[in-house]
Amino acid sequence: MQKKVAPLGLMTLLVWLVLLLPSIAGYIQNSTLTDFYKNYFGIIGLGSGLVEPLVLTLVFTAAFLLYLKAIKACREWTDPGEVLAWTAAFTVSLLFLFPFTCQDVYYYIATGHLQSHYQANPYLTSAHQIAGWSADPFLSTTRWGFLVNVYGPVWTQITHGLTSLAGNHLWLAVLLFKLFAGLVHLLNTVLIGLTAGRMNANPVQAMLVYGWNPLLLFELPGHAHNDALLLTFVILAFYALSRGQGVFAIPFLTLAALVKYTPVLLIPFFGLWLIAKRRFKALMLGCLISLILLLTAWVPYWEGYETLSGLSRQMNFYSIKSLHSLSFQAFHAWQPEIPRLVVFEAAAKGLLAMFMLVFIYLLFKLWGSGREANLEALAKFSIAVIIGYLFLANKWFQPWYLAWLIPLAALIKLPHPMAYTALLLSFSAELSRVPQLLLGNTGLYVQLAAFGITWFPLLFYRQLKHLCQKI
Repeated sequence: MQKKVAPLGLMTLLVWLVLLLPSIAGYIQNSTLTDFYKNYFGIIGLGSGLVEPLVLTLVFTAAFLLYLKAIKACREWTDPGEVLAWTAAFTVSLLFLFPFTCQDVYYYIATGHLQSHYQANPYLTSAHQIAGWSADPFLSTTRWGFLVNVYGPVWTQITHGLTSLAGNHLWLAVLLFKLFAGLVHLLNTVLIGLTAGRMNANPVQAMLVYGWNPLLLFELPGHAHNDALLLTFVILAFYALSRGQGVFAIPFLTLAALVKYTPVLLIPFFGLWLIAKRRFKALMLGCLISLILLLTAWVPYWEGYETLSGLSRQMNFYSIKSLHSLSFQAFHAWQPEIPRLVVFEAAAKGLLAMFMLVFIYLLFKLWGSGREANLEALAKFSIAVIIGYLFLANKWFQPWYLAWLIPLAALIKLPHPMAYTALLLSFSAELSRVPQLLLGNTGLYVQLAAFGITWFPLLFYRQLKHLCQKI
């Protein structure tokens, strides 16, 4: 019997439209980018400091509950066209959302503008190094103008192309980046369905798990994050393996890492999986293709190791939602006489060592599975290593990094505790914004609250495991 998800889709669309009201008002009043960012809810007469966190909490909670209900409805056969159509409706609506919780899109635009307008290498030249940068809205709108490029060359080429298309129109540049992220999100939804079908999972349910995920919708078409493209290549790596074309798996992960470096964590697991399956030729050819892709991508930008200076510097930033920040701040408050730099380095190295132990343990577990490890097992190991990295080793943690888990969760047959843990983390990560919005500071207690909200689903993994066994 075919179940329709239209009622749930309609209710979800109405929930997302709540966030569009201030955006629409801002467009009508012709707000500038800077004014709009500072006065997002105030623009419709709701200037209280409680309004923004309250609205975000209610919207994300409602969207996530509807999302879980839709996933359950998809256990039986549902029309894939209907799921994709509603995904498109959410995506199109959120294209009109003003990117108010994050300004990464303006950094992308500045990176592209440095190349297209100033013919500068963004890995060696920052926006603030351009004479008269403050008078150029393409360079002055970003708050990261002091930093040279921190992303991979594949993404850097895309910023060049999209910014060139926008000409001298900053609003058009924002829209083009959001449109690109939205189109990629729809493409990924289709790819997830194709991959899940080849893995003997429910393809329509997988499409819904990915396409309707509130975090993905809010952060990709909503805020134009480049993680959309990163996820494309990760999904393609699984799709290649599902079709028996293992030679392309490592190259696709290499392309993902050439957008943003994190997918390098998955390469050893995919390589070990190929070895366990005795696909030595595919692994060797894949590594050769990856090397060619790596060299080709860096050729237009490479000017020695200084080219990586932005990445090296960004890796030592820390955000309030990271365990590194919490450990660093707590220890320094306890022992203020110890130099901050010493505490910072000790926390970084200690947590990195802990992650490396987890990483090696997971590799041994995968190797122990041998030829019995299927693609679903590979997805589970991938989820585990990403969670381990984000929880332990990553200093600069942001809510949309949990987006990396969603395609992996979509490829796991439901109900499964690891998949549901990943989905719950995508919800709690967005709610981690609330303490800072409410209190307006980044003190130790705010950091503790943000960290606790982000990771609380991990506490209930055992309960989820028992619950899934009963379903």
